[in-house]
Amino acid sequence: MYPSRDPICCHMAFTRVDTHTGEAQTWFPGRRCFCEELVFVPGPNGETKEDDGYLLGLVYDAAKHKSFLAILDAADFSKGPVAKIWLQHHVPHGLHGFFSPKYFGPSMV
Repeated sequence: MYPSRDPICCHMAFTRVDTHTGEAQTWFPGRRCFCEELVFVPGPNGETKEDDGYLLGLVYDAAKHKSFLAILDAADFSKGPVAKIWLQHHVPHGLHGFFSPKYFGPSMV
């Protein structure tokens, strides 16, 4: 059971809701993983069919102190990503509107 199923926790899953049927699909990336917003990349019929394409979203894995880009099939992303692209470092959670004076990049030596 993931702690993110608790309504008190936030940003720990991606959920897609069909506004016509109310059906929801959810993917939980794991314990201590925090999700950023999704970006839709349309497929060949993406302009006419809203679920033809992929959803891309950054996930910060606090246990590994790294981030990855999750690439999900927009038609059925409850089965998880079709690909994960791991970064060598983490991207600060809450990137939009977030500032930290601490440098997180490679050593400047």
